[in-house]
Amino acid sequence: MKKLISALISAAIGATALVPFAAAAEESGSGMVLLGDSIAAGYTRKGYIEHNYGEICGDYLGCNVYNYAKPGDTTDDLLSKLGSFTAEQSKNLADAEYVVISVGGNDILGYIAKYMLNYAEQNNYFKDGYSAKDVPASPKITDLTTMLDVDKLKSELQGSYSAAITFGDKLSTLSEDICGKYDKKTKTYSGGYIGTHVIDNIQNAADTIKESNPNAKVYVQTIFQPVQIEPEYINAKYGKGSNYSLMLNVVRMELENIMKSYSDQLSNVSDIDVVDVWEQFTSTEDTLSASNPGHASYFVDIKADQLSDIDIHPNQKGNVAIAAAILEKIGDLHDDTGLLSSIFESFSDKDSYPEIALATYKKVAGDAKQSAEQSAKLGDINSDGFVDAVDASSVLAEYTKRATSDNGNFTDEQAKLADVDVNGIVDAVDASKILAYYAYLSSNSGETKSIEEFIKTL
Repeated sequence: MKKLISALISAAIGATALVPFAAAAEESGSGMVLLGDSIAAGYTRKGYIEHNYGEICGDYLGCNVYNYAKPGDTTDDLLSKLGSFTAEQSKNLADAEYVVISVGGNDILGYIAKYMLNYAEQNNYFKDGYSAKDVPASPKITDLTTMLDVDKLKSELQGSYSAAITFGDKLSTLSEDICGKYDKKTKTYSGGYIGTHVIDNIQNAADTIKESNPNAKVYVQTIFQPVQIEPEYINAKYGKGSNYSLMLNVVRMELENIMKSYSDQLSNVSDIDVVDVWEQFTSTEDTLSASNPGHASYFVDIKADQLSDIDIHPNQKGNVAIAAAILEKIGDLHDDTGLLSSIFESFSDKDSYPEIALATYKKVAGDAKQSAEQSAKLGDINSDGFVDAVDASSVLAEYTKRATSDNGNFTDEQAKLADVDVNGIVDAVDASKILAYYAYLSSNSGETKSIEEFIKTL
């Protein structure tokens, strides 16, 4: 037995030494780089999301993820960043297999902010202490929320039908300025901020990425429309048929026009694949209307009592939906027992998960329960489908850890898989039996026993 333990220790040390090189070889050329704004960064108003979609994708694909996204970044910032990468960032981009971009939303919101601040000046909707001289040359949406007296605007829209109609007309003009004019015959847009600025910058960014890494697969996300709030909620909060409810419907409609324009024009960018996040969040096959606004409010925390609590950034459910959409587009699908499925299963309201997004999730995650049962083989500590010297090394390291401290590093499930002689103890004997079984498998090319059957022969 002493000789066996000695052999085990030698083999385990050798196996441990080989693991980093094997991992590095497996990850080589399969990294993912994330670029863009707060959506890609995983930012929310309450802090960064626990598991952003880049992390979820990396876990699913088994690759490194380098997230260079920054809240507030515009397409101009994206171009600037690509031109000022550090040597390390440039190498990661050049080596990446996947480049995922979320951008354009801040450009559009900035344009809206400038327009609305001008409207606020003309109609005396500034908060006390603010005036036209406080409006930045290139305002952001945060400047709008800081300076605009929302309560006053809401009160006037609520009390005056004509004010609500005038506001709606202003939004329609703003929408056309952003989208450009649509030609139904050619199904194209002319002019407009999206086409002349946002899309041009995205094309330049895609070209720059391809120059650095011709083999990279570049994915650009569409922009979801967050004001997809069910009418029952709006009626209960603001009153059925109220002017404010009417205004919200107008806002929603114009935002849908803007997001559709962005999606349509994004499809003209060369050397990219489009990930349709708007479709996933909207998640309905039917024509959108006031009574059927879509389901984005499930994926963002926009329904809140206080204005300060309203958030248009994807919550954890939204990040799962975006990850699933990206992974479906990449196409390297398998049954998942990692972050994607474990996070989804943790949702208390997963029975309400919107239809199209749910179908995408199921396609990508597969039968997670069945996969978990298949991967949970006795002795297979790392759940890679094999019982080998790496597993024996892990058990030996766990035994050493437990012998020198109160607790080890294994989860309860790993401890069960490690206890191959089923005596309630994880020790060197378990490690030796795993290694012996690995040697048995290596020397038999025909039909082999299960580890349970093999241990009975020892």
